[in-house]
Amino acid sequence: MTFELDYGDSSAAVTSTAGTAEDLRGDFQAGHQAAGEVADTLTNSPVVAGALTSLRGEVLYSFDSVIGSSTRHNISATGQALEIYREGDEEMFDRAASQEVDAEGTRP
Repeated sequence: MTFELDYGDSSAAVTSTAGTAEDLRGDFQAGHQAAGEVADTLTNSPVVAGALTSLRGEVLYSFDSVIGSSTRHNISATGQALEIYREGDEEMFDRAASQEVDAEGTRP
C-alpha cells in the first residue's frame, strides 16, 4: 500500500479551512450579538425574547466555545502533522542522496 501526500495542496487546504472556520466564528458572534440586541428590544414579547436568549446561549455561544475550540485545535494539529511529514520527507531525501553519493564512492 502506498500513498503520496502533496504538501502544498494539503497546506493550502488547511489554510483555507482555517479561514472558513474564522469566518464562521465571526458570523456566529455577529448572530449572538444580534440575537441579544433583538431580545433586549422585545420587552412586550417575553416568549420571543426568551427564545432568542436560548438561541444565544445554547447554539451560538456553544459554537464558539465548544465547536470553535475543537475546530481550531484540529486545524492546528493537522498543520503540525503536515509540517512533521514535510520535515520527514526532506530528511529521507537528504539521507538517500547522501547514501547515493557514498555508493558512488565520491563525496561532494
